[in-house]
Amino acid sequence: MAVSAFLAIANYTFNRNVASQIVEDGSANLITYLTGLGTLQTAGKLASVTLTGTNNSVTAAQATSIAGLTNFAVGSGATLVVADAAANLLLAGNGPGLAKATSVQLTGGTIATAAQATLLAALRNFSLATGTILVVQGRSGDLLNSEYAAGIAKASLVQLTGSNTVTVAQAAALAALTNFSLSTGATLVAQGRSNDLLNSAYANGLARASSVVLSGSNTVTAVQANYLASLKNLSLFTGATLVVQDGSSDLLSSSYATGLAKATSVVLSGSNTVTAAQAARLAALTNFSLATGATLVVQGGVSDLLSSEYAAGLAKATSLQLTGSNTATLSQANALAALRNVSLAAGATLVVQGTLFGLQDKFYAAGLAKATSVQFIGSATVTVSQANTLAALRNFSVATGATLVVQAGLSDLVNRAGSVSRYSVSVPISGSPAG
Repeated sequence: MAVSAFLAIANYTFNRNVASQIVEDGSANLITYLTGLGTLQTAGKLASVTLTGTNNSVTAAQATSIAGLTNFAVGSGATLVVADAAANLLLAGNGPGLAKATSVQLTGGTIATAAQATLLAALRNFSLATGTILVVQGRSGDLLNSEYAAGIAKASLVQLTGSNTVTVAQAAALAALTNFSLSTGATLVAQGRSNDLLNSAYANGLARASSVVLSGSNTVTAVQANYLASLKNLSLFTGATLVVQDGSSDLLSSSYATGLAKATSVVLSGSNTVTAAQAARLAALTNFSLATGATLVVQGGVSDLLSSEYAAGLAKATSLQLTGSNTATLSQANALAALRNVSLAAGATLVVQGTLFGLQDKFYAAGLAKATSVQFIGSATVTVSQANTLAALRNFSVATGATLVVQAGLSDLVNRAGSVSRYSVSVPISGSPAG
């Protein structure tokens, strides 16, 4: 017949020859009378010990002590909760007691490694007691190791330690761990190509990084480059490239300047029309070039298109357009004509002014060909033939304040009166009429 621990000890005390006792009792009594039960066990008077009831909670050491009693077992329907600190639950010497537990609870505040947390999680029906905090600390290699996933899943919070370099996907996996944070002095470098760094699925991981490194060859828009530049302490891995490719409006936008500053090269794409000043700004961008098929039309007045300040930008143009109302010298007109694919925009005018010598010099023919009108300046006396040559220039006129005197014999005046009369100037006649 089964008896309580107290009765078993009492029976032996009164009769040393008593039969071996069968003990059934709760954990509180078994622990209270542990010394007496030990005496029975030593005397060979303890047949078996069975734990009863559902209100049994002991420490790991206590569980091990009662587990050492003769033929100890947990009775049908009974429960044995072992509640203790991590150090005791992980102590090898307490293994026999923990093996008898129906459930194990961690108590108190505990900092454990990923491996230790996994050992705890492997205990029967392991859980955290109310108010208990389990902090799992480790480097990225351990925290990301699937072997330790069960232990990390039990953590109240997870802390990264040491110096760590991970992929963007791995950074996101770390960030997904319970209450993930970096311990004091720890670093997390997230490294990847632009498509990963721009992937919203990995945003939480990048937000946790202490620094971000771009690797490989990458081509992005100006907007995307700006986002990359906003990542914490962004840098480029040795040999990595960041090509920012976009239209002129985005490449010139001050909103995207931070991203463009990170580029290893900038490429203009699409069809673009800019001012000479804007073209110069584009040309100043890092290793600036035009994408295949892209066009860059630079528009401006004579002063802009001929300014040395804007020369670098003009050199990148696929074509140039003169805009507005412009007056140029012969030399300036020639310089304009020498520019790449120069033309006049709709409604633009180019008045080329020159002296008689210049207007007659074939050297300036290319510049004069671009004029919408030609004006004579200065003072000169010409023959009728010369006057006719001037009149053939596009929309030729005499500038205000200039004088152009045509000298001719009577026969020229008679025979070429139509040509001579085209000039609103006085025409002194040289020579004497015949007959």
